[in-house]
Amino acid sequence: MKGKLYWHFAALKDGKPVMRDGTIIEIGKVYSSSRTELCKVGFHGSLEPLDALQYAPGCFVSRRRIMGDLKIGDDKVCGTHCVHEDGFNAESVLKEFSRWCALQVAHLWSIPDIVLEYLQTGNEDIRSVASDLARDALIDERRKWEIGYSTWDGVMGEKWRLKWGNAQIWNSERYAAWSATDLSAEFAARMAAKSSIRVLARYEISNRVINTTRDAAKIRFNEKLSSMLIKAMKEK
Repeated sequence: MKGKLYWHFAALKDGKPVMRDGTIIEIGKVYSSSRTELCKVGFHGSLEPLDALQYAPGCFVSRRRIMGDLKIGDDKVCGTHCVHEDGFNAESVLKEFSRWCALQVAHLWSIPDIVLEYLQTGNEDIRSVASDLARDALIDERRKWEIGYSTWDGVMGEKWRLKWGNAQIWNSERYAAWSATDLSAEFAARMAAKSSIRVLARYEISNRVINTTRDAAKIRFNEKLSSMLIKAMKEK
């Protein structure tokens, strides 16, 4: 059977993986559509798992062979036919990956011991406390940015304080840690990866380390997630 393999995430309903239209996903079954249009019609997938994760409605991950009339986008493709060659509920893998992401930037801030312990172990007994501490650190950092932008007056000043303050928080090591401790598995993995990659790129560029960029960090994170998912698929 021709066609490349692409990563795809789906939601689980009553324990079964389903497409966005509610169709149950069966491994090995060929699905067909009369036409394709990116983001609207057809069967979608991404070559890189992080790209597929941006569209994930749930934790069921599969490798989808997409064929037929293909439409190619920046981070996804769409085709008229597909078949899922393997797949499983990756909730535990995505949680582990989100913690790994947050650990890649943990050395860049004064991370509370319990938060660090949770990221290293995944111990659910301390997750709630770790989440509260990470959230508090995030709030404190947000207040610092508000104070830093307090001299920007007027309506436009308020607009830019909000924009830049939020941008700094969402792209921070603290946000990566909070994401890994508090959010649902697929969203935690998505946001922890995004934040950590941006932090690494910003930190290393500011320190004039030329050989590492955001693209290089994304490659490393994709390789890590791919290896974790493939290993879990083989072991299931």
